[in-house]
Amino acid sequence: SKLREFILQKIYQFRKPMTNYEVPQNALLRNRFFYEFLLNYDRQISDEIRREYLETLGKVYFSYFKAYSSKLIKLQVKSPSM
Repeated sequence: SKLREFILQKIYQFRKPMTNYEVPQNALLRNRFFYEFLLNYDRQISDEIRREYLETLGKVYFSYFKAYSSKLIKLQVKSPSM
């Protein structure tokens, strides 16, 4: 249960606004052997962690894409037509 909480805490760091996502990602990579341990000894918790990670990063990338596409649309509107 301590490993579960530790890994989930690292994943929840992605949810903070204006976060440098490289830092928590590197922390997860440095501690990947914890997840590998759970994968071998408790498949249910490792699946829960995987789902939480995918859901969290899906939201992060969606927000990146949404912001990027809205900025592109604003650039198209502002640029002079040919």
